[in-house]
Amino acid sequence: MVFELLHPEVREALRRMGYSRPTDIQSRAIPIILDGKNVLISSPTGTGKTEAAVLPVASKMLEERGVGIHALYITPMRALNRDLLNRLEKFFGLLGLRVGVRHGDTPQRERRRQREEPPHMLITTPESLQFLLINKSMRKWLRSVKWVIIDEVHELVNDKRGIQLSLSLERLVNLAGDFQRIALSASIGNLDLVAKYVGGARPVQVISSLAIKEMRLSVRRPQEHPDPPGDMTPESYGRLHALSELIKEGGGVVLLFSNTRDTAELLGNRLKGIFGLNVEVYHGSLSKERREGVEELMRGGKVDAVVTTSSLELGIDVGRISKVIQYMSPRQVTRLIQRVGRSGHGVGLISRGVIVASDFDDYLESVVIAVSAKKGLLEKDVEYHEKAMDVLAHQTLGMLMDAKADGRSATIEYIYETASRAHPYASLGIDEVKRLVDFLVERRLIGIDGDVIYPRRGSIRYYVEGASMIPDEQHYLAVDYVTNKAVGELDEEFVSTIEPGTKIILSAKLWNVLSINQEEKRVYMEPAASLNGALPAWIGEEIPVLRQVASEVCELRAELMRKGIKAIHEYAGSDVSLNEEDLDALSRELEDVDLDIPTPHNIVVEAGKRAIVIHSCGGSKGNEALGLYLSRYLFQRFMVSVGYRADPYRILLMPARPIPAEAIRDALMASDEDVKQRLWDGVKASKLFRYRFIHVARRMGVLPRGPIDVNISRLVEAYRGSILEEEVIKEIMVDKLDVSAVMDLVRGVRDGGINVSIKQVTEFSSLALPIIEIEGLDFTVDEVPKSALMDVIKRRIMENEVTLICMKCGWNFTAKVKYMKEDTLRCPHCGLRTISMLKYRDEKVDYAIKVINKFRNKRPLSPQERQFLEVLRQRSLVILQFGLHGLIALAAHGVGSSSAIRKVLTKTHSEEDLYASIMEAEREYIRTRLFWDD
Repeated sequence: MVFELLHPEVREALRRMGYSRPTDIQSRAIPIILDGKNVLISSPTGTGKTEAAVLPVASKMLEERGVGIHALYITPMRALNRDLLNRLEKFFGLLGLRVGVRHGDTPQRERRRQREEPPHMLITTPESLQFLLINKSMRKWLRSVKWVIIDEVHELVNDKRGIQLSLSLERLVNLAGDFQRIALSASIGNLDLVAKYVGGARPVQVISSLAIKEMRLSVRRPQEHPDPPGDMTPESYGRLHALSELIKEGGGVVLLFSNTRDTAELLGNRLKGIFGLNVEVYHGSLSKERREGVEELMRGGKVDAVVTTSSLELGIDVGRISKVIQYMSPRQVTRLIQRVGRSGHGVGLISRGVIVASDFDDYLESVVIAVSAKKGLLEKDVEYHEKAMDVLAHQTLGMLMDAKADGRSATIEYIYETASRAHPYASLGIDEVKRLVDFLVERRLIGIDGDVIYPRRGSIRYYVEGASMIPDEQHYLAVDYVTNKAVGELDEEFVSTIEPGTKIILSAKLWNVLSINQEEKRVYMEPAASLNGALPAWIGEEIPVLRQVASEVCELRAELMRKGIKAIHEYAGSDVSLNEEDLDALSRELEDVDLDIPTPHNIVVEAGKRAIVIHSCGGSKGNEALGLYLSRYLFQRFMVSVGYRADPYRILLMPARPIPAEAIRDALMASDEDVKQRLWDGVKASKLFRYRFIHVARRMGVLPRGPIDVNISRLVEAYRGSILEEEVIKEIMVDKLDVSAVMDLVRGVRDGGINVSIKQVTEFSSLALPIIEIEGLDFTVDEVPKSALMDVIKRRIMENEVTLICMKCGWNFTAKVKYMKEDTLRCPHCGLRTISMLKYRDEKVDYAIKVINKFRNKRPLSPQERQFLEVLRQRSLVILQFGLHGLIALAAHGVGSSSAIRKVLTKTHSEEDLYASIMEAEREYIRTRLFWDD
């Protein structure tokens, strides 16, 4: 048995902890790690990867027992740090070895202890490693590092955090010499790329569990429920009812995954409120204390279900999960395997998962992903940022600080040699390093003296502030101006792409954006009716459907249209459980489709009078790139603005005036150079470019962290054609677009391998409707009657608390507006109608009385006091002239004395007129408030 190869003390510790037999992945990995080889271990969750890495490392540590940090364990999440510490402290304690954790929340006392008495193994994050590498006290201990374990490497390889880590490891090599690299990954499709990422210039042996952990998967598409609550559709209530039944049948704690925080909050609220289930919500925006509390409830089995996002995909110990439910398609095979693997989390246990799908696309996509998961057909595409210059800029400063700390000189060759060992920079040229160095010299972050490069004074601030590659993502509160209540959150990136007049979907309702307040970080909205042009307001990164999955869905859809339900039975076989009622409903939806069948080899174009729908199987990022290219092509050819929207299976083009549909075919016959240039130009012209520019500029030292007090448009112009602009475009190309999908498409059309079928339509097919109507809303979107909005505004104003105050004697009375009567607008103390009002919380009664008394006693007033007194006098005049209606108007949001008279009270002939005018006045204030003084 492989445990016999381990140090005797490790074997004894295993015996005491109850480990009797190794898992398959442990049997295969332990001998190779003991042999000193670099290793990538890839297997499903619950197969013992952590122990496969830690046991042989601990065994070799016992042979050394020297002073210093011998092993680094790098994890992408702090929550994993907590979990790992609990698991490893017990094991290492039995061996007489110390384990420590280092991240942003580590107390100073613990940091001091680590400097004086370093742990043998230090658990840390990619960000904290940045500080360890430049800390003189810790550098001496890091020289002892002989092993680096990278956990959840699949979470790092596809973003700039991972690129930063690859360079940090090479800096560690400069300090400690080469060390053994052991990376742990969930099931991932492109093992070759991940292995190259882990090793850099060194060979890495891949140990992969080819057998997918036993899973029992089913896909459901619940039917309409005949008796939904008043604000829900029969379809959405049917899904919610099905979720509640699945949770009740769970037989333990159920994990319910959604793809966005917005949906998670909505589901948690509904399952609790309507069905009375003991449900908690868990995602990254919640406080650390709240998340830890939910984790404890899960471990104790004291909750029916937890609704979560990707936050609980990783290996945090949450106890025994009986079942996993995925609400709507997981969009990627690897995500489904990772999520469902959270149930039956252990060797030999069965993982159980149910996907609850929504519309036609969602159902087919869920079936394809479930079947692919059972067969182990994982996505090959990985977002990979090659030669990211913003990351290299930051790490260049780190390399210079490393050299300075060691009393060495740094040169361009030193930076080039260090960086090019990391796989993302394997094709880096020395001329590119020189160009970057020139850029940093211009920014006065570094200096050059002959061949020697050195950090300038103040560069340490840039390095420290830029230690995290995670953007300073801020969230905007989305506020319904009618109720003056928050309805959700919007990501800063999404807000950067919208403007007043944009329609969005948030919290499963339709809204029209009125204004965006950058200082308050608020977006003010009003209920909207028409779905045309509306954008789903995803909170957090929307999970893209990759081209591999989209193509398979298109092929299955084509077979379904040819053969009927028989095609899905043949496709799913015995791998995935399906429901016959769901399939019957599916077949009825295809009965009236009169269209060429769209497939990866047949692009179908439906050309309407005011819009064009292109059925393309390019996946989320492929179709996003195609939409961007086509909109740019048509704009430059016809000088007409063309809006677009894309999903994994189609693109909607919305030209400002009609264009010939044949132009689509022409665009798809263009040369490679033409397509690439238009994409490049399209990215530069996009709203997203400005947002990403800010983050890249921060990483490259052009902008500081925190609030921005410069004109970004001018800054963008100043850096046209620079290395900074190029990096922004590259980042968007990798994160948001699949350029290769567009290139493969145009080459296929040019070569005749892909057909383009154009059909003029007066009415779009049912296959086109998802992108025109944006299906999947969880509430009805009927036109909101004006009278209903006015009722809401009236109720809100009536609940406002105001203070009446006499301008003559200072008498005052505080109550809600609904308790105010005409006779309360006369002072009961002095009998005069000199009544004003205080309407905002910062208008204090004692301050108002002080100002009134100073005025009455003819004492001098400060400018601020004079201004406040004038506000009170104007309000008093409004109440004197218009009585209770005047008070109600003044109690409205953003309605001052002048606007109350001009825009409300002079137009009022009835109570209905009053609230209609207030609604319009509030709406105008929200839209124009940035230009108002009051």
